[in-house]
Amino acid sequence: MAEALATILLDGPMRSEMAEVMRRRVASYYHKDRVTRIYEELYAEMMAQPAPLIDLEHHDRSIVTIEAMTRRGTLSGVLGAIL
Repeated sequence: MAEALATILLDGPMRSEMAEVMRRRVASYYHKDRVTRIYEELYAEMMAQPAPLIDLEHHDRSIVTIEAMTRRGTLSGVLGAIL
């Protein structure tokens, strides 16, 4: 691995090309339209689910919602799509 890093550090054109490739990838992967679509899908999925019963005296709503999403496997799917 050290050898690979040294190659990248010492090869200016290669480093520039790699940087440009990653800039394009990040720009497309985190494009506002893509991220907006992911959040819209999450919102629609959450709105389609019945609301969990919450004992407001003993639980914070956000914790209960995150726990419910984790149990259903939806939280990791959404985070995986974003990340």
